[in-house]
Amino acid sequence: QFGVLHNGANALDGAIELVQHLVSQNKKLIILSNTSAPAAKALQKLPKFGFPEHSFSDAVTSGEESSKYCKEVYGSTGGEM
Repeated sequence: QFGVLHNGANALDGAIELVQHLVSQNKKLIILSNTSAPAAKALQKLPKFGFPEHSFSDAVTSGEESSKYCKEVYGSTGGEM
């Protein structure tokens, strides 16, 4: 979401309004991110930038998916998330 929805300090111009519009059109919004954070943490950050809570149905993050893969294939992630 960094660089698309916010810049780390503020929502990008028009991003909140676009999300609100899409939600009003009953669109299902899912974050796809390359963050190392788990999906829940990625979603928790968005309201602090002004995005209404529960605007996004879910998130998929590279960190969480990598952790799941390592656990499935190797039996461990090296540390629990």
